[in-house]
Amino acid sequence: MPNRSHDVLVSRTVHWLFADAAGLAGDPPAWPSSLSGPPGHRPVQLLREALDLHRGWPLLARRGGRIPGLPVEISAEAVSRRQRAVMEHLVVENDLAMVAETFDAAGLAWACLKGPVLDEAYRRRGESRSYGDLDVLVAPGSFHAALTALGERGVGLRDRNWRLMREQVPGEVDLLTGRRTVIDLHWSLVNQSARRSRLRLPSADLLSRAVRVDLGGVVGPVPTLSPPDALVHLCLHAAASGGMKLTWLLDVTLAASDPDLDWDETARTARAWGTERATALVLGRAARHLGAPVPRATVRALQGHSGWGVADAAVQTSAALWSATPPASARHLARGSLESDNVVRMLLARARRRMTDPTPREPFVPGPTHPGSALYPSGTPEDLTHYLRTVTAMGTR
Repeated sequence: MPNRSHDVLVSRTVHWLFADAAGLAGDPPAWPSSLSGPPGHRPVQLLREALDLHRGWPLLARRGGRIPGLPVEISAEAVSRRQRAVMEHLVVENDLAMVAETFDAAGLAWACLKGPVLDEAYRRRGESRSYGDLDVLVAPGSFHAALTALGERGVGLRDRNWRLMREQVPGEVDLLTGRRTVIDLHWSLVNQSARRSRLRLPSADLLSRAVRVDLGGVVGPVPTLSPPDALVHLCLHAAASGGMKLTWLLDVTLAASDPDLDWDETARTARAWGTERATALVLGRAARHLGAPVPRATVRALQGHSGWGVADAAVQTSAALWSATPPASARHLARGSLESDNVVRMLLARARRRMTDPTPREPFVPGPTHPGSALYPSGTPEDLTHYLRTVTAMGTR
């Protein structure tokens, strides 16, 4: 039988981890000895699920000893996971150095997104951020050349559903290096073609404004999005995925903490992209839950008179954002902020049907056995060629 006190304790613990990393003062919650049971004990299992969901293990690795009564095995597991993440980071770092060398030698404009760049911002605060792949952006007109250049370095196409690629024209494909690093090669920041048609994010313009950041190590300086572009992109990515993971809100909080960030330019960028509602919603969540230093005037101006800010505040509760089972209403609202009004009405109608229909639905699990997955082998080389030609043509529009 679910115990509300267990849920509250787990929620408070995970929220404290991220709030402390964001610089908010506060004491960690204490774990009563009665809740510090074996690994299968419900509160411990709930904590694991929440740490998995919000990617809080690296933060716990530094803070486990500060939480009174926290089970020792959880702290030890966090340290072990952080050590593995550091080793994985070194592998990705070497592959990023290979990408930089390859693209620079080919004269291709490119930018590194999220992962290693965000981790560098975390490391400046003594933190670390887990990430599983390497995101890279090139212009659509250079996409085929980028694939060819990486192919010459032994990087192969991981996606196998060429029929789906031809039909849906995704804004990225997955590649796999010899070190088993997954590279998400983007020609657009928006993967879905329907959503991409409503937004305005020309990759060539983004790359022309790119700045170089020094990641140190074997990589050195790499190009990445300008601070306003990077912040709006983080908001876009979070909203498109439901905006419910605290790691995304911490990303936004750290980006918003840049003293040189131009907030007027950030607002202009969100409007130019057509993502003002999503940007305002995610900035509002980051400010509300992690104290992100976001000017209220910026959020209000981006919200306009749409009422999305009021609606978002209404669907959230004190524990909703950092529990292991976030409310569907908050996820739908975040995703709907990027959609047309007709799509929003459809999403809400679907949510209402699911609330009244208790029939369980089989979740979509990407993999080589599901026809809707990019990993499912389907199509012919002609389908792949058609997709690449379509993408290349995007660069001439």
